[in-house]
Amino acid sequence: MAEVVEAGESSAPAPERRHEFDAFLSYAHRNQEATAAIQKGLHQIGRRVGQLRALRVFRDTTNLEANPDLWAKILDGLDGSRFMIVMLSPQAATSHWVGEEVNHWLEHRGHEGLMMVLVEGQLHWDEKTERFDPQLSDAAPAPLTKPGSLPFEPLYIDVSADAPWDIRSPGFRDKVASLAAPIHGKPKDELTSD
Repeated sequence: MAEVVEAGESSAPAPERRHEFDAFLSYAHRNQEATAAIQKGLHQIGRRVGQLRALRVFRDTTNLEANPDLWAKILDGLDGSRFMIVMLSPQAATSHWVGEEVNHWLEHRGHEGLMMVLVEGQLHWDEKTERFDPQLSDAAPAPLTKPGSLPFEPLYIDVSADAPWDIRSPGFRDKVASLAAPIHGKPKDELTSD
């Protein structure tokens, strides 16, 4: 599957807050190269003349400063973002921070605005339990393997064969445009023709 999660109805109430960021990137540091390329693409695709960036994207290495309360700053980024993009990989599946970020998003926002990018590893959806099967999915963080974690099988962007993740590559750029389009609130073909 190589598409983006469709935003749907959520049982969790949306917080009444102005969003400082368009998207929050959750990733394991081993996947930093792919994550930086996704961020760069989101900054470029749809950018107008005179704009510094098309979208404002939170990524810890570009938005966090030295602070004794790291989790509070991450929560500010999460709660201040309209979308969450989770970079899925075996390292992300075992990352404490990725698990906490995904869990926080699901608890406070539900599945709405949640997007997924497969960087490496395997995913297998178990329709009966509405989750990624933890025995067959080495790239899914624990919150996505809990029964009922998502109401339907999510569509995700698969960039696992796109290394070194260069935004000038037409195939990779097209996949990043699939992420950017719902964030911009435009059809992908309209966004890419702008």
